[in-house]
This record gives sequence, structure tokens and C-alpha cells, in this order.
Amino acid sequence: FSFATIASKGYNKMSSFNKGKETTEHHETNKDSWECSTVRIPQNLWTAAQNRTSGAFHITDPIARFKEVSSTIQRDDVIDLHFQSAKTFPVVLSSFLPSKLKDHGEVWVITGSGHHVSRNSHQKGGGVLESAVITWLSSNEYKFSRGKDKNGFGGALLVYKR
Repeated sequence: FSFATIASKGYNKMSSFNKGKETTEHHETNKDSWECSTVRIPQNLWTAAQNRTSGAFHITDPIARFKEVSSTIQRDDVIDLHFQSAKTFPVVLSSFLPSKLKDHGEVWVITGSGHHVSRNSHQKGGGVLESAVITWLSSNEYKFSRGKDKNGFGGALLVYKR
């Protein structure tokens, strides 16, 4: 039982989730307050866990690690931060987000939601990377929406061209 397994089944066209409207959340940061809409995460955004190589976690260079993870992604408007840390993701976003936004106008940044990670593990669970990315995007004045899947889990952010 994994998120990728659930996500691979697709959305039920009759589900109330598919009829949902965009919502707005209000967040407080150290600098300012900001509002962030919530959008549905597209089904084809997720890569099943078995299609990712966990060996990427052991690649020390964040850019090389990002390229390894990205080799299985079918969409060019995606930055998948799986196997990145709160210390390494800024290198990846700084390197790739501006050009991808220029090319596509909006880019999905996948962080994972952390809902499947034990809070006793080194990853601490609960979407630590997603929180760090939100803080980074806000402090760099990017506009974005938080993605939610049909089960209410996050794990992806839709970033808009400035």
C-alpha cells in the first residue's frame, strides 16, 4: 500500500474530489503573510516508486542526483526533488526553475508529502522538504499553488512565471 499505488489508479470522474473548486490558504512567514491557492495534482505527475532508482540518494552532487531522478519523468514541466534534502534542493531550484518557467510558464515542483515516512526515521516524515521549499519559494518571491491529490495529500507545488 503506497501513494504511488493509490495514485496510479486514477481519479474517479464521479468523485466529489473532481468537482472541487480551487481553494485559498493563508500562510504566515517570518517576513510577510501570503495567500496560496490549492490546485489538484494531475494524475500523470506521479512516478511510481518502483520506477525511481533509490541509488540516486547516494549521488553526492545534487545536480547529478536531480538528473538521475529526472531520467524517468515523462514531462518537461516538472522538477522532481525526490532524494534531495532541505540543504540541497535550493541548488536544484536555482539551477533549473528559472529556465523551466521561461519555457513553460508554470512548473510542477515535486517534493513528496512525507506521509509514508516514519517519524522515527532520518527523514522525520510529514513533508519536511515541502515546507522548506514553500519557505524558499516565498522568500524568493515566487507565486505558487499547493497541489493536493484526491486523498488530500500534498507533495507538489505549481510554480508560476513571475
